[in-house]
Amino acid sequence: METALRFDGRRALTNTRGAVFLLSVYLVSLTLLLLGGVSLNRTNIEVRSAQVSRDQQQAFWLAEAALDQAMARLKTEELPDNSATNPNYPITTTLGSASFSITTGGSQLVSAGTMRSIRQVMATGSVAGRSTQVSATLFEDKPLKGVWAKEPIQVTGLGHPLIIKGDLRTGWTASSGIKLTGWVQHQGGFQIGPSAPVLLLGVLPRPGWINPIGTNPGTDGVLLDQRATEPVTGIPFGALPTTSVTTPTVAAMQSIPAVSLPASYTSAMCSGALTVGVGQTREILDGSLNPLDLSGPNDGKIELCLAYMEAGTNAQGYPSGTLVFRAPTQVYVTGESTHPTHSYGVWLSDTYVMQPNQIVASSSSQIPDGLKIIVTKAPSPGVVGVPAGPFVSITSPRFNGSIFAPESSVQLSIQPDSLVSFQDSMGHIVAQQLYLNLSGQASQSASGVSLAGHTLDIGGNQGLGTNSTDTVTITSWNIAD
Repeated sequence: METALRFDGRRALTNTRGAVFLLSVYLVSLTLLLLGGVSLNRTNIEVRSAQVSRDQQQAFWLAEAALDQAMARLKTEELPDNSATNPNYPITTTLGSASFSITTGGSQLVSAGTMRSIRQVMATGSVAGRSTQVSATLFEDKPLKGVWAKEPIQVTGLGHPLIIKGDLRTGWTASSGIKLTGWVQHQGGFQIGPSAPVLLLGVLPRPGWINPIGTNPGTDGVLLDQRATEPVTGIPFGALPTTSVTTPTVAAMQSIPAVSLPASYTSAMCSGALTVGVGQTREILDGSLNPLDLSGPNDGKIELCLAYMEAGTNAQGYPSGTLVFRAPTQVYVTGESTHPTHSYGVWLSDTYVMQPNQIVASSSSQIPDGLKIIVTKAPSPGVVGVPAGPFVSITSPRFNGSIFAPESSVQLSIQPDSLVSFQDSMGHIVAQQLYLNLSGQASQSASGVSLAGHTLDIGGNQGLGTNSTDTVTITSWNIAD
């Protein structure tokens, strides 16, 4: 051991070889501490990144689940578009939250029995503050419903209050594409297209009319009559609100396709006519030979292919006669009659679809949507603005059926013969122009209290009920974080 003498006379240690080791240990420890801190911080960052990635992935899975549920529900339910009063559709989940919203981008006819709605779905999933959205455009194919017309639709109620359920669609882009006048209440939506309404010269806003979907009643396509009486006749419209509308919506309506006969039908098979004498009653049974039931006997249905259907014309110039189908019936109309004033494909009065042996009366129950009329005659050249196909005119106390006549002017007049309230179930009306009228005895008591009216449920109140299984197809989709 080495020592040295200090100034105070004591000896001090002078061996410093161990200090180097201690300093090395200190520096290594400090380095390891710094590396550990960096490693721990990096681990924390990676953990947080993994948590964010997990939450984002789970949010995406929830958004996908919401989209899957939207597609599943659209197949079995009528889901209306979302709005301030109809917020997003939530889905049940034990982790985070998820929902979807729906917007209708337009609609079109695929065939005489199928319609297609173009729906945009926005599905959102959220977990721990992280959200992912999946948007998709869907084609929703379903049984044909509601009213479709290439040109104007007019619905009038006189004497009876008329409640009409179902969407009204028109391709007419000028003023007054849809007119509801008289004692009418509408429950459903509007669709106008394929482009925005345009101004017609000489068209001015009409006093006493309102427009539920725009600011200019003369150009925005939909007009509701708010007058108390019919201006020409002075007939009061009734104690109910003259016209009201629920869930008004606007979406483009695409073009209406033509329809053709089944390939197995020949022109010879479809050359006959179905006529009813003035004031007479004619019944058509399952398995009928005249006219020929093309589906055969004892199958619970009737299928006819005719040149035209016509009732006799009375002294007042209206069709007169009762036609009763004793099973659900489908009729193809391929031609037109030689009526003195119009060429009619269908010219009928009291028309019913009833079960066999049921009493024929307007108060009897009807087979819902029991008569399907399909007009297939090709349009012939005519005056611009005048339907080129055969006219379709039905005047009946009740009507439970569907009409597909895209090249024809259709006039359906319901004339109840009592104050009894009826609800008739129809499938659809497709026409070039449509005039839907309800008239008859006044449905108002002496005290001014409104009595029950007549309800036409044309395909149901879309968005409020359920339907059969539809076909839903994704055409495009996108992800947005």
